[in-house]
Amino acid sequence: MKFSIPSEALKHFKKHDSVLYNFILSSEKINRTINSNYFDELVRSIIYQQVSLKAGETIYNRLSNMIDINPEEILKTDRNKLQSVGISFRKVDYLKNLSEKVVTKELNLDIIDTLSDEDIIKMIIKVKGLGVWSAEMFLMFSLGRLDVSSYNDLAIKRGIQKLYKLNDYPSKEEFTEFTSTWSPYNTVASFYLWEASKKDA
Repeated sequence: MKFSIPSEALKHFKKHDSVLYNFILSSEKINRTINSNYFDELVRSIIYQQVSLKAGETIYNRLSNMIDINPEEILKTDRNKLQSVGISFRKVDYLKNLSEKVVTKELNLDIIDTLSDEDIIKMIIKVKGLGVWSAEMFLMFSLGRLDVSSYNDLAIKRGIQKLYKLNDYPSKEEFTEFTSTWSPYNTVASFYLWEASKKDA
């Protein structure tokens, strides 16, 4: 499913932040896909940690070719078999922990989309290997929440530095000022800040 950027977001940036607004106008339209399979998205979050995008895709595809990616299958699959597709011992532990919490409903994916952003983050970070950044990305890329940003994301901070011509990455206080300006469309801002981070200084 494609993430739909509301027209109200552009109007908001035009009114409150001409720098971001003008960058959006000069950029290609952002196309982001929302993964509505919540368990799959969390599995990907674990697999893709500290590896290149290409390596993560390769490992994920090997896993999906070997088993159906659901908590019951991961729990019953031998650890050595999971490692055989390139998943580290530590990440196998994370996947097992994730699967156990989903099965026991400690991480209840059936109701997660009804919860507040804060409650979702609290629930996800109880899983080994999933921190605040992973939870914030889940809010964006699985739930399509519109008002999410991440001070833990280096590319977002780099995008702010480049776009606003700062000498360094924004401080926590500066970051909060930016996100207050962009609210309630921080997710949209984040998408374009990722694009800005790739541009030549």
